[in-house]
Amino acid sequence: MQTPQTDPIVAEVRAVRNTYAARFNYDVDAMFRDIRARQEASKRTSEVRGPDADAPGATERGPGSGAVGRTATDPLAMYAGCMEEVKKRTSVIEGFLRRELHAQYVQTTAESIALQLRKILELIAMASMVANHSEYQQHRRNFRRDWNAKRILETLEVANPRFYPVPTTQVLDPKTGAVMETKEVKRGFLTKDDYVKLYDACSRLLHAENPFSRGSQDAARLFLEDAAAWMTKIRVLLNHHQVQLYEEDKQIWVLMEAGPDGPVQVYEFQQVTTKPE
Repeated sequence: MQTPQTDPIVAEVRAVRNTYAARFNYDVDAMFRDIRARQEASKRTSEVRGPDADAPGATERGPGSGAVGRTATDPLAMYAGCMEEVKKRTSVIEGFLRRELHAQYVQTTAESIALQLRKILELIAMASMVANHSEYQQHRRNFRRDWNAKRILETLEVANPRFYPVPTTQVLDPKTGAVMETKEVKRGFLTKDDYVKLYDACSRLLHAENPFSRGSQDAARLFLEDAAAWMTKIRVLLNHHQVQLYEEDKQIWVLMEAGPDGPVQVYEFQQVTTKPE
């Protein structure tokens, strides 16, 4: 995705992490004990706060569960796995766009990028299916065999109309660096309509051209001209996004870059209603 030096999400994550560490005077052992206590508490009760839940304006939420250390069949780990593969395929596309990689011809270069973009779209669909697997499988008995991204999205629309990732950005306290709130990104990201357009454009390019087709010779060149813009939309969508689950009080929050070369971070949050004293 974006480089650590330019990605604002990385700066946000570092600020949150620094605020959390400062609570323990940067004592690694103390932080480890706190995290372990949170993990043990999550096994006993659903009312667990994330590390930044005490920040001003933060909503109580829990359980907060990172994908690190989870089993491969855990939905959050599976979601993180899909996003990690998105990052790998993104780096390949960026190599082509920077001309560090090439496939000899304009057509084959465009096709190579189209293949990676289509795979990224499929991974977004697969991740959304993972997040909503309980509801999805009620509509698709053989869901384990599903691979067509557009068909997966159509099923998700029925299973959970709010399945599509929501891009967000964090608003930090300028003094403490703590997260005050998250705001929804309103423009510049890959919308569901964009998703379908890009998927179709990639699919067309991955077929041999019909020599009788008008303007077919320009298809690869035009696709390459738009590739960087498509990548920007995908980055804005995924860099820091939330997924509303079928249950009204549950969401998944995702950070694609949690530090320099850091792994994808996936957390499930559940809204907690504070009981009046």
